[in-house]
Amino acid sequence: MESDGVAMENCGEHDFEVSCAFKRAAVLIGRAARSLPAAPVQAAVKAPLANDAYGLRCPLGFIAVEQ
Repeated sequence: MESDGVAMENCGEHDFEVSCAFKRAAVLIGRAARSLPAAPVQAAVKAPLANDAYGLRCPLGFIAVEQ
């Protein structure tokens, strides 16, 4: 997730496809997070959410809420 800036800056005209890939990654991270303790998961997503320059990390916010 932290490579979203590099991916978006270098994807050319494929920004939609790249953003979809990051959304799918967030879904997978959310599935994995369900089997982990809530406190470490919330701490882990806090920093990436604070530095979301492209809006691709937004789905991670739901992980912290669902926990």
